[in-house]
Amino acid sequence: MSSPKLPNMAKELSSVEAAWLGAMVDGEGSLFLRYRPAPTLRMEVCNTEPEFLSACLRITNTRGVQLKTDNSSRYGRKPVFGWYVNAWNTVLDLTKQIAPYSIKAQALQTVLGGITEKEGN
Repeated sequence: MSSPKLPNMAKELSSVEAAWLGAMVDGEGSLFLRYRPAPTLRMEVCNTEPEFLSACLRITNTRGVQLKTDNSSRYGRKPVFGWYVNAWNTVLDLTKQIAPYSIKAQALQTVLGGITEKEGN
């Protein structure tokens, strides 16, 4: 699968940071892989407590991350904040680092591994 060649902006996580981020992705987040119109890979964590998202920013040292507020949340009147990483190589690196602690990251690695194998044939 061809992917955008943006530089990896994530830092190397300690095992504690990787476990925490893996738990956040599994409990409050998502990993997206979309093929059309172009291959897109995205990691996100959403929560009504902005400190959780601030911690995601601090431990990953990612750039190009957006903090968004959605006031029409399913949580009533509380605003929902979102931490998003869209850079392909950064998401791949973070996924690899959190995989020992995240079922969603392990599943994404399995899917991406299957795609790579099919392209190699």
